[in-house]
Amino acid sequence: MKNIHIKKNYIIIPIVICIILILIASMLYMGIIHFNIPSREEYPVVGVDVSKYQGAIDWNQLIEQDISFAYIKATEGSSHVDEYYDANFNNALKTGIRVGTYHFFSFESSGKKQAENYCKNVSITEGMLPPVIDVEYYGDKKGVDDIDVDAVRKNLREMVDILEEEYGLKPVLYVTKNSYDTIVNGYFDDCDLWYRSVYSKVPKDVNWTFWQYSNRTVLNGYEGEERYIDVNVFNGTREEFEELGSGTNVHDLNGSSEETKEIESLWSKESASESKVKLESKLVDGEIELIIPQYNGSSDQRVEYLIDGEKNCDFNFIFPEQITEIETCDYNFDGNVDIVFVGYNHGKKDFWLYRGCVREYEEDTCYFVNDDDIESYVEKELSDDYSAEDIINALTNGLVNGEISSYSDAYKAIVAFNQIENESLDLKYSLVYIDEDDIPELLVDDTGYWISVYSFSNSTVTEPMEYCGYGLGGCVNYEYVPYKNSLRYFGHDMETYGYTLMKIENNKLVTIYSEDCYYEEETVNYNNYTDEQLSPEELKNRVEEYNSCAFEELYGEYTEEEIIEQLQ
Repeated sequence: MKNIHIKKNYIIIPIVICIILILIASMLYMGIIHFNIPSREEYPVVGVDVSKYQGAIDWNQLIEQDISFAYIKATEGSSHVDEYYDANFNNALKTGIRVGTYHFFSFESSGKKQAENYCKNVSITEGMLPPVIDVEYYGDKKGVDDIDVDAVRKNLREMVDILEEEYGLKPVLYVTKNSYDTIVNGYFDDCDLWYRSVYSKVPKDVNWTFWQYSNRTVLNGYEGEERYIDVNVFNGTREEFEELGSGTNVHDLNGSSEETKEIESLWSKESASESKVKLESKLVDGEIELIIPQYNGSSDQRVEYLIDGEKNCDFNFIFPEQITEIETCDYNFDGNVDIVFVGYNHGKKDFWLYRGCVREYEEDTCYFVNDDDIESYVEKELSDDYSAEDIINALTNGLVNGEISSYSDAYKAIVAFNQIENESLDLKYSLVYIDEDDIPELLVDDTGYWISVYSFSNSTVTEPMEYCGYGLGGCVNYEYVPYKNSLRYFGHDMETYGYTLMKIENNKLVTIYSEDCYYEEETVNYNNYTDEQLSPEELKNRVEEYNSCAFEELYGEYTEEEIIEQLQ
């Protein structure tokens, strides 16, 4: 009997130990226990870092939990802005705690472009903490073998130097053990470190300024998809913490703030009610009105676009601190209204372009998208005291769609815009006569990928064919019959092939007929997309008659310089 009990103990004890270890691991994972909580006596300054994953944050409630500072994600890579950045930054500042911002560093973008993205969105504020560049592996970039480490260090150094010049503060580098060992160590000793070590203390040979000791703490005051929040300590006393960032270029902020106050606003985040702004455009028969809501910090707020008092659409908007100018234009010459906003954000003058687009199957309604790539180009062309008109002129060469005197002027401006928008592409151009008049259409061709066609009539440019794809898959190529307003493309998929027949109607490319045939069959199916009632035989004859015309391929033949010479 004694041996049986001993054997049972040999079985039970390991099981109990395993259960205990599993429970400990689970509690560690769920943030119930921590083995490496720093001493509050040694490290009295505690803070959090947050991003969109924490969602809407009640900052007053959050800081009541012994929080002295917050780092807020601002940007990532060369273009991304965290959707909760503005709300988090402004609301955190109101609590009186010290606030900083961080940028998630991309291994695939230049340091200059990433710095431009950060500087465009992060203003200098009095008492701000040093900017932080988050350097860690991500996605398929799991280690040093997945990156060009020399190029990464070069881009990181470029961003560090630009941010230091802009803000008067050397950036702090956030690192993991892996990124520190393989990228940062020995190359960025001039930068303070924010070291991530959530299961143990920071190695003794690492000289750190911030330590992220937990990524699984649960606090009150946020409602995002992530239940955990990152918690950090500062390596020093409260007095030393207050000195951190004292070299900030706050004079830049003060100058911008005073300038902002002197300018009358159309709307601001401090507005007590929504703002209604009336606008005009030659492209719309009716009165345009924008309704900009009273700001409440929600990421769901949208601007409404009305025509003659009726809501046409609403759109997401990057709500700045202040809007001072709003103008309409058509900077990409597609016949749709675009909107230019000028104002101030984080104490800096800024502008925002919203491109108007028509919904494919709802031609009476439109939508607007933020055109940040074009913004980046225009920004380089402007003086410091720019206006909305200056922005529009930089893109349109001073032409107003609806008041253009000649097609040659219009097409030269369109060529210039396409070169801006597609600067990395080798575009080709041609003048073709698609419709019945003697004014040519302008064809833009990214050979083997897409074509666009612009048309000019009554002082107005339209874009009936916009980025129409062609090439190896699906649509092989586009063809037209000169002066007949007859177009077609040959398409195929895994089962069928045939022609789709089209024309330009009300400045849009519309399908009128099509034919398709299965590879294994000889029968041809005909389809009628018009309102005209046709018998099967009439439809067949109509399609065959259409296809019997002398079609020519639509393609770009001339470079930018050559087409401009033709338009002189």
